[in-house]
Amino acid sequence: SAYFYAQPGTAASPSFSFAIDQNTGLFRKAADSISISAGGLERLNLTSTTASISNSLYIDSTGYVGIGTTGPGASLDINLGSGVSGKRLSITGHDNDTTYNVMEIIDENNITDFVIQKQANNSVAKIGIGHGTPTAYLSIDTGSGADVSALSFNEGGAENFSFVTDYSGTENANVLKLKGSSVDV
Repeated sequence: SAYFYAQPGTAASPSFSFAIDQNTGLFRKAADSISISAGGLERLNLTSTTASISNSLYIDSTGYVGIGTTGPGASLDINLGSGVSGKRLSITGHDNDTTYNVMEIIDENNITDFVIQKQANNSVAKIGIGHGTPTAYLSIDTGSGADVSALSFNEGGAENFSFVTDYSGTENANVLKLKGSSVDV
């Protein structure tokens, strides 16, 4: 058996390239790694544990996906850096005939912490915080067992307005607080 061994090459001068496009092809970036270059720039790198596309999309050996980072710390980790304008995350789908979640964040216990839900045949979405079934355009569920501000408006760190669910007594009460004063509602 005869083998052909190529030199490692570089992005600008790949080991396997084309006569009329010599800065596009395959090269060896490091041990156990192969890369594809186009126009003299690395566009795809595959290793025994990772894959990255143009150093903007990265998949590690655990299946974590990083966009704008080579060290994702979650299933999907997006880091667009500072000064980036426009959409940061856009998730869409389904038609107008069904209710569906456009976006939701679910914790490790499979509990929905945040949801944007599109209602069937309705142009307005509902937002749920603390649960996955919003009952109003903004629906907040604080849970039970403690005094919790369901909605709070702050200025300079000071709370100016809040709606609190009060569990301190024998009966649950809703309290509206305006700059330190309390009004039962």
